[in-house]
Amino acid sequence: MADFVGCLVCGGNENTPFAAVSGKHLCRCCGCGFIYANPRPTPAEVAAFYASEYYDPYLEAREANEASYEATLDEIEKRTPRGRILDVGCGIGLFLAAARRRGWRVQGVEPSPWPAAFARDAQGLCVEVTALESAGFPEASVDVITFWSTLEHLRDPMPVMREAMRVLRPGGTMWVGVPNTRSLGTILKGARDHNLAKPEHLLHFREATLRRFLTARVGLVDVERVYLWGDRSGFVSNAVRHLARRTKLGSEIRVVGRKPGACEGTKDAGEAADNG
Repeated sequence: MADFVGCLVCGGNENTPFAAVSGKHLCRCCGCGFIYANPRPTPAEVAAFYASEYYDPYLEAREANEASYEATLDEIEKRTPRGRILDVGCGIGLFLAAARRRGWRVQGVEPSPWPAAFARDAQGLCVEVTALESAGFPEASVDVITFWSTLEHLRDPMPVMREAMRVLRPGGTMWVGVPNTRSLGTILKGARDHNLAKPEHLLHFREATLRRFLTARVGLVDVERVYLWGDRSGFVSNAVRHLARRTKLGSEIRVVGRKPGACEGTKDAGEAADNG
C-alpha cells in the first residue's frame, strides 16, 4: 500500500508534484518548499538499495577523503573538546577511524550488515548493526553526534532524531551533512542532478528547510552552517569548491547545532563500548 506522508519540515499536507525520477515520485511542499519522496518506499524497498557494491566508491575514495575528515574534525574540535563521538549511519567507518586516530572515543550505528562488518572487522571499530533508536545507548552519554550523508536516506527521521537528542549530553553538538537542493548542479540539471535522482535519497533539503527542521522539529539551538576547506584535489579545485560553498551553490550543506543545556561535559557512560 502506498505510504503518503505530509511535510517533515512544516507539517503541511498540501504539495505539488516536483518530478518522477528513478522510480520515485518527488513532491514539493506548498508551505515551505521542502522536496521529498511521496509516497515513500517501504522498509524492505529501502534495505534493498544497500548491497555491498553500494559502498565500493567509498572504499575507492578512502585516501582522498582523509583530508576532508581531518578538516571536519578540526571544526568539531573548535566547538567540543575531544570526548565521545557517535556517527549515525557510519557506513564502513572511515570517519570514525579518523576520529579515533585523533583521540576520540568512537561508536557507530549502521543498519546495513555489510558495511558494519567491514567497520568492525577491517578497522576494529565498535559499530552496532541497528538503527539508532534500537541501539539503547545511555541517556546523555555522547558529546558529539554526526549524521554524514544519512538524513536524506531516512524514511521517517523523527524517531532517529528524538533518540539522538536523548543520547546527546546537554550542550553537546549535532552535525548534519546533506546534499544541497539549491546547488549549481540542481539549478542546471533539475531532477536529473545525481543527488535528486538517486533512488535512495528520499529527503531533499536546502539550507532554510534544514535549519527549520533542526530547530523547530528536532530542538537544536545555535544552528549554523559550516564551511570546510581541504581535500587532496589541489589548491585550485579547493578554492573553486570553497567559493561554491560560500555562495551556497555547493553540492553539500553542513550545519552544526547544540542541544540546549549546560555546556560543561558529563561523566562518561557505557565505558564497555569504548575504542582506544
